[in-house]
This record gives sequence, C-alpha cells and structure tokens, in this order.
Amino acid sequence: MKKILAIILSVILIIGVLPIGLLTASAATTEFAGGSGIKSDPYLIGTKEQLYNVRNHLDAHYKLISNIVFYNADFSKGGKFNNNGEGWLPIGKKGEPFVGVFDGNGYSIINLFSDSSAQQYMGLFGYNCGQITNLAVSNASLKTTGTYRNIYCGTIAGYNDGTIYNVRAEGSVAAYSDAPNVSVGDNHLFVGGVSGYNKNLISDCSAKNEINANYLNGEFREDLLNFVGGITGCNEKTVYNCQNYSPKIYAAKSSIVREYWDGGSSITTKYYSFTGGIVGLNRTENGKVELCQNYASIDTAGNIL
Repeated sequence: MKKILAIILSVILIIGVLPIGLLTASAATTEFAGGSGIKSDPYLIGTKEQLYNVRNHLDAHYKLISNIVFYNADFSKGGKFNNNGEGWLPIGKKGEPFVGVFDGNGYSIINLFSDSSAQQYMGLFGYNCGQITNLAVSNASLKTTGTYRNIYCGTIAGYNDGTIYNVRAEGSVAAYSDAPNVSVGDNHLFVGGVSGYNKNLISDCSAKNEINANYLNGEFREDLLNFVGGITGCNEKTVYNCQNYSPKIYAAKSSIVREYWDGGSSITTKYYSFTGGIVGLNRTENGKVELCQNYASIDTAGNIL
C-alpha cells in the first residue's frame, strides 16, 4: 500500500512541474490530425470533426490536409452536426472572435449547411478577426433568421475584421429579419457572398452564390435596411481583386442603391437598401474597392435600374 501511495505522489509531483502550455497543447492535439497549433506547427485538419473543433482554440494556427465533405445525414436528426436542427454552428462570435490563422491549403469544404433561428453572425466563421486563406467553400447552404437588429451573413464569415485572402465561395446565403418593428431603417441585414460585413481586408476572392436578404414572411417593413453585395454587403476598408459570378442577388424592397460593378450587370430593387455586384455600400471614406469585376446578372425585386 505504501509503495502505491508513493507512486501516486510521484506522478502528482511530475504533473505539477510540467508547463501548463505543454499539457494544453497535448490535450488539444487529440482533437486534430497533428500539430501543436503554433505558426511553425499548425493543427492539421482532415475530418469534419476536426474542423468543428477549431472553435475550441480560436487563437491557434490551422491547415487543412484534405477536402472536407458533409452529407445530408450529418445535419439530419441524429447526425453529428444537427445541433437541434440548426446545422453548422459558426466558428467565433462577437466577444469571442476567431483570431487565429486558417490555411485551407488549396482544399475545399463541401456541402456546408445551416438553417438557424439563433445566429446573429452566420458563415463558416461567424466573426473573424484572424486570417482565412487558400480555401474553397462550395455548395454551401447557409440561412439565418433572427430578431437581432443587425444580422450578418456570408459564406466565409458573417463579420470580417481580419483578412480573407484567396478564397472561393459558392452556394447560397440568406438572412431574414424578424426583429421588432422600430423606426425607419433601424434594423439591418448585411449579406454577402464572401462576408456579410467587411471591416478590414478581402482580397483575391471569388463568389458564385444565390444571395437573399428579406423580411420574414415577405412582408414590407420600412424599418429594415438591407446591405447586399456579391462579395460583401457593407465595406469599411478594402475589397481588392475580387470577382462575383453570382446568378442572383435579391434584396427585398430596396431603392437606395450603391454599387461597384463591371461586366454588364443588371440590377433591380425596391425601397430602403444598398445592393451591388461587389459591395452593397462603402460605408466610410476609407472604404476602397479596387480591381474588382462583377460578371453576374443580378436580379432583385423592384424597379430595373
């Protein structure tokens, strides 16, 4: 008995002198295919489960090592990513953003799905303050409906205050407002093919999405103001060398239109929204859209511009 107690005490003493970071890294590594999460040794992601685990370490470095393919069963009842019918839960949110580095390494995330009634920030990443690079997200279907006064929805990130570089986004993104009716223009939907709202840098990206910003049940409400663009709904900083091929951009009942486009786009809108092939609106004097092209025919509800 004394010998057993001595062994236990020895183990406790050894654990006590180990660096906390070493224990954390070792535990975290079991969630991924390899790596320690630092710049020179990023966590390696080869499965859907490992991709989902990114949310557990928002400040780490990551690299994909294969395509990630989701199936209907993953999001159906009983599936690993059903999440009470919501489907995919975005990585990062306001107050707890993604601040790490995610390198897609040229691989794709395929068939990502979410139909949420709870997410204010919708995308593969909800709120990005880090770097997302070298990635394709294809055949995504992302939709959020909420009572928030501001809703942000994009294929790659709902809200971007970091860098999104060399990314391709394809599928459909949609946001619907069920917020309480207040003063004219006080509720907002920010929807874009890459990011709903850009406060930093989106560069060398392309998008081919069906994009929808609408009121729940389709009723007209003067309090809702839409910002909808092929790349981003609203831009405060820089969108550079991006292309939009989206077949449809729908911004319900919108009339005030700001756009940057080239390539023969046609746009139709109604009341109270900002809609464009690349960005819906450049919100500040620092907003820049450079070397971008819109090749899509944009079809939204209302008058042809």
